Amino acid sequence: MKIKDLLLRDPSTPLVNEGIASIPETAGDAELRALKDELEMFVCEGKFEDALVRILESYIAGLANNAQKAAWVSGFYGSGKSHLLKMMTHLWADTSLPGVRARGSATLPPNVHALLRELDANAARAGCTVVAAAGTMLGGTEDVRQTVLTILLRGLGLPTDFVRAQFTLHLQAHDWLEPVRHSLETGRYAPHTRRQ
Repeated sequence: MKIKDLLLRDPSTPLVNEGIASIPETAGDAELRALKDELEMFVCEGKFEDALVRILESYIAGLANNAQKAAWVSGFYGSGKSHLLKMMTHLWADTSLPGVRARGSATLPPNVHALLRELDANAARAGCTVVAAAGTMLGGTEDVRQTVLTILLRGLGLPTDFVRAQFTLHLQAHDWLEPVRHSLETGRYAPHTRRQ
């Protein structure tokens, strides 16, 4: 008998993400397959569990206040910062994956599950959707405000260009986004009623 026969997963099997936990700007089929694989193998114990619990508890406690505390993830190169943020982002928003949602793919301890359910319950009471955004700062070579704005816009499903995002929000505010999108996709004008 070999050691690999005793393990749940054969360590010689290549990883879908090739061992690199990146936070991509787009989520195509390949990225979703890699994400599903990462969530299935996510070990939510020790410092990763502690970090998820601390961030979720702090956020939920801050819902009663006018402001939220920020969370800062730091550590040495290769310590798992990007992996933690990527997993947290998709668990927080419960990202839809092929055939399953993010939280259904990961094996999470009961305390983390309970906090994620509490997050959802708070959002439902407020009539909101749970949204998460994550990204990386590439060594301080870019405009920090622009980078943060881009991450936030992408997390909200908006165009990352500020002017396009403004235009999209304007269309949404007047209930024009879907008719305009339909007209552009079909090449036909779709009449709509203006909101009063």
